[in-house]
Amino acid sequence: METKGKRKLFLVSGLMQNYSTVFAGGVMVTNSNFVVRSSVVSRNVAQQAGAGIKVVGGIAQIFSSQINDNMAKDYGAAFDITTQGILSSVKTIVYVNNSEISNNWATHRGAAFLLDALDEFEVSNSIMRNNSGTKYSAIPVLYILSFEHQWAGYFDDSMFHVASKGGAVWCGAENRANFENVLVEANKAMEGGGFFVEYPCKIKIKESFLSRNKASKRGAGIASSEGSEIWLDRSELIGNGRQDCVTGDTPEVPQ
Repeated sequence: METKGKRKLFLVSGLMQNYSTVFAGGVMVTNSNFVVRSSVVSRNVAQQAGAGIKVVGGIAQIFSSQINDNMAKDYGAAFDITTQGILSSVKTIVYVNNSEISNNWATHRGAAFLLDALDEFEVSNSIMRNNSGTKYSAIPVLYILSFEHQWAGYFDDSMFHVASKGGAVWCGAENRANFENVLVEANKAMEGGGFFVEYPCKIKIKESFLSRNKASKRGAGIASSEGSEIWLDRSELIGNGRQDCVTGDTPEVPQ
């Protein structure tokens, strides 16, 4: 499904078991306003990115919903937030409140959120849990099987590995992404089990908990590249992997 043009679309039930050969298995928001309320966006598949919700210049507002069990071959399984082409001048605004983003899988970056370009972004009062990756490229086969079996329960652990960067969130956008009162739990990646923050991204994490995230290389809770900025405000990293937080360059935290 694609929302296009200056219009407003509401989803108040569910968007499930859809498939795209490229982007946006569930929905693509293009220069429009998409509102999800008390809904489920689940078991959607994209061969490249944005299996659940892809925003390409526009507004997406998610309230009291579940975004889970979506699969992208490359990145941004639950959310792929970006701008491109003639839409580069259109504001990209995303708000997620009182929602759960869980069990989403991507092989490369950001199984829950891929933040490539944004103007305003905030996740609040929400949970990001058990987002990671899968090594299989035969997405159509997995998609057909998923109709009859829940992905997390049907395949054994030997068939999966973690996303390379950002089990929950990968951010490379220039404007600041805000996370407030969020539980980031049991996400997995090679680097940045919870968050991977790539220059020039700026992230603020306020009154949140990062717990039991894992990374096989570095930054079980948070990893970042040189020049990126991370603010932790009254937040805690508890019981993550061997290295809770590894940064390339740590900026001075503003008072």
